[in-house]
Amino acid sequence: MSAGRFRGGGLRAYTLLYLLFLYAPILLLPLFAFNSGTIIAFPLKGFTTDWFVQMWGNATLRRALTNSLTIAVSASVLATCFGVFAARASTRYAFPGKTGIIGFIMLPMVLPEIIVAMSLLVVLLGTGVELSILTVIIGHTLICMLRDRHPLHRLFQPRPIAGRGGL
Repeated sequence: MSAGRFRGGGLRAYTLLYLLFLYAPILLLPLFAFNSGTIIAFPLKGFTTDWFVQMWGNATLRRALTNSLTIAVSASVLATCFGVFAARASTRYAFPGKTGIIGFIMLPMVLPEIIVAMSLLVVLLGTGVELSILTVIIGHTLICMLRDRHPLHRLFQPRPIAGRGGL
């Protein structure tokens, strides 16, 4: 057998174990939601949906779920729309100071999200804006839009036309 066949095998195994370690709790957590026991441990005591019945019976949890879904859907749609607009503008149009403006817009990507979030909170409180679901949607849109703009930027790059120096 050739040594080339096994090249990178250790790194591949390490990567798979690492990803399994990261994602196994996420995959197992829903399983425990149907466990009749109160302790999260194996073996499972039995199958039940009582936890979901209790959640739906609690108005505070229902409102929290509704708020979370509202924020998630709103921020996703707004961030995608604004990300497309920013990617298109930064790719297709030339304007004075474009490099500096794009750099300023992308600056929060190098900062941890918690720093950006706390900075936004300080600005909102400093300007006297009352905190609400709308301000949470704005914050989430800001964080998500920064992540959307970069991959979308490639979509709007000019592509060579066949027969004109293209492929």
